[in-house]
Amino acid sequence: MPQAADRHRPRPSGAARVAEVPQLDLPPEALAAEAERYEAAVKTTRRQLEQLRSAIPENAPTELGAFISLHLMLLADVTLSREPVTFCSSARSTPNGR
Repeated sequence: MPQAADRHRPRPSGAARVAEVPQLDLPPEALAAEAERYEAAVKTTRRQLEQLRSAIPENAPTELGAFISLHLMLLADVTLSREPVTFCSSARSTPNGR
């Protein structure tokens, strides 16, 4: 994991920054609540993006609306947006929760 000072060092041009995503081991009984939390987050995000899109000024670059619309499409994509819920459901139905 990078040290705090490393965050402020310039990276070579084209160097990618890789985000570290913590892995959580949730007990099977917590998976239903986690799926509900995820669905609520998707719903909130969709509402916020729709509000942003409706408030775009007429003189804003066209790309801004397209950028927001792209993210709304990603949220609506069943394969992407439903996978975490499907995973939680399948993990709950296995004997050891995995």
